[in-house]
Amino acid sequence: KGYLRRMRPEPGAGAKEAALALEAKLAALEARIGAVETALTTTKKGPKAGDAEALYHRAYQQTLDKDYARAEKNFTRFLKDFPDHKLAENARYWLGEIHYSKGDWERAILDFDKVIKKHPKGDKAPGALLKQAMSFEKLGSLKEARVLLEQVVKKYPKSKEAKLARARLKTLKPPEKQRKNEQKKP
Repeated sequence: KGYLRRMRPEPGAGAKEAALALEAKLAALEARIGAVETALTTTKKGPKAGDAEALYHRAYQQTLDKDYARAEKNFTRFLKDFPDHKLAENARYWLGEIHYSKGDWERAILDFDKVIKKHPKGDKAPGALLKQAMSFEKLGSLKEARVLLEQVVKKYPKSKEAKLARARLKTLKPPEKQRKNEQKKP
């Protein structure tokens, strides 16, 4: 409280002087916060290897419990602390699933793209490509969705994701109908 009272401009000060005083006080506050953050990060020891699995499983359980805010925070922390861990691919995939479940299709597309690019031969790559296609479909970008669904079938023909992609391709409007609909839009 005391610090906030000191942030108030002096009575009778002009708006410009008040703004400058406020900016100076905010800069001082940011410097204090930065010093505290630096002290915290330099005194902490690095994460322990055993913490990786615990953090991942906590985030995964939070995802299952639909506690998406905490799950996202913990998966992000997991990837920051353990970017090359054997579960990193899964963590990236689950971040995509979280954003997909929340209807944040653009972020889901980006998350799934990271899985595809960083782990192209990984177990989650077919699912990430399929979900990326489904995200494009949700955004109404049917052409992109179709291309990605066809890639799932081509790259992973015997996978369960390819079977789902084939079924999804049948439900999408044929390309010629898509073009006609796109031409009708003003």
